[in-house]
Amino acid sequence: MSRTLRILMLEDNPLDAELNEYALRKAGIQFEFVRVVTREDYEIALIDFDPDVILSDYELLSFDGIAAMIIAKARTPDVPFIFVTGVMGEQMAIDTLKRGATDYVLKNRLSRLATAVNRALDEVVEKTERKRAEEGLRESERRYRAVFESTGTAMCVIDANATISFANKQFERMFGFGPGEVEGRDIFGLLTPSPEVLKEFKQKYAEVLQREGSPVDFESRVIGAHNEDLIVLTTMVVLPGTDNLAVSLIDITLEKEYESELAKRAERLEHFMTIASHELRHPVTIIKGYTTILTKRPEDFTSQNVTNIYETLEHAADRLTSIIDELMDVSRFETLELLHDKREADIELLVNIAVDRIDTMGFDNQVNVSMGTDAGYAVVDAEKMVQLLIILLENAAYYSPDHSAIDVKIANADGEIIISIMDHGPGIQPEHRDKIFERFYQVTDAMHHSTPGLGLGLYIARKIANAHGGDVTYSPREGGGSVFSISIPLRAD
Repeated sequence: MSRTLRILMLEDNPLDAELNEYALRKAGIQFEFVRVVTREDYEIALIDFDPDVILSDYELLSFDGIAAMIIAKARTPDVPFIFVTGVMGEQMAIDTLKRGATDYVLKNRLSRLATAVNRALDEVVEKTERKRAEEGLRESERRYRAVFESTGTAMCVIDANATISFANKQFERMFGFGPGEVEGRDIFGLLTPSPEVLKEFKQKYAEVLQREGSPVDFESRVIGAHNEDLIVLTTMVVLPGTDNLAVSLIDITLEKEYESELAKRAERLEHFMTIASHELRHPVTIIKGYTTILTKRPEDFTSQNVTNIYETLEHAADRLTSIIDELMDVSRFETLELLHDKREADIELLVNIAVDRIDTMGFDNQVNVSMGTDAGYAVVDAEKMVQLLIILLENAAYYSPDHSAIDVKIANADGEIIISIMDHGPGIQPEHRDKIFERFYQVTDAMHHSTPGLGLGLYIARKIANAHGGDVTYSPREGGGSVFSISIPLRAD
């Protein structure tokens, strides 16, 4: 020990105390001691003298060794307590050791006293070091758990048999377990939703065991707390100096879905740009070609030819205007500047205006309009309502067989004007019905000229209806064809 050993002697016989001192000094032990006889002095010495070892007779005139030992164990539990007595049989010695004594030495064999003291002190050092190590281990574990809990990711520790020995709260939440319920489970059976994924996990597990501390990262799928399929970024690494592995799981399901959606949008945008360039180039080519001919060779054309060319040029210009208007409408949707003049309007009149416009576009379909007796007026932006109707009527005409009828029905239902536009076209397959109102989405391949347009018509139509507090929906028509229904509140909000 780094300081002089302090020994407290509870001994009422001065001669025996001297013999104890002599035996210890003879053995080379450097110490100072205090001898006490009464209980009061003993209790004071425990505090004031702060002994490293207590030597006590078993029987004293005013006190006894067992009571002294009980007091010492209560107040200084780590201080060795050694009986030095002349009256102690084997059974008594065993009892004292069971009750907390460190050792006992018979007074007629004081040659053992130094050995007993040194051994007791060694045990104290060993116990102290063990406590320090245990406390260090507990502190390390507390820090270890704190780190695991503060990562924000689901983490667990597995042993060499892939059994979970520890899991943080995020891990328990991800898989729907309460505190401590996940420990002892096989991680492979817990996480993997299919034999293929199980095989991948086991391959990565075997790989990380061979990499001597280097982590292995991979994406996989696991089953979450609500039996949902999650995409996770998994990291496995061997914990230094152990056979255990730390496993980290980061839920990237939303990120993957967003990434997929971005890819789809990019693909649709690229498709739109190709279609838009084609749609813009076609009327521009017509305008440029005819104006060049009219400028350089006007004498080759009769007045009727010139009139026909002017009509073609006008149609091409209208087509350019229509495309530009669609793009401008999409821009207005982003800034919420769509409706400008909402007032009460005659819905049948607006429908007829849209039908007249369709008649001028060269379609040969007959448009039949029927109106319920209680359907008449609604508060709308008349210009935008006509645009909405033209989009749906034009869409019906493009997809309808030549000379087939397009039916328009106007009705009043539950405080709404319902305008149904029904054609006899091929209809829309179920896999496309949820997508036809998306921006840039086209059921057919516009580059094959099956239908002109930018894939914005139905998107714009629904936006106009939404701006009025209504909607546009699709349903298949009985007997074949499509039904697009516009619902608009009778009154403005």
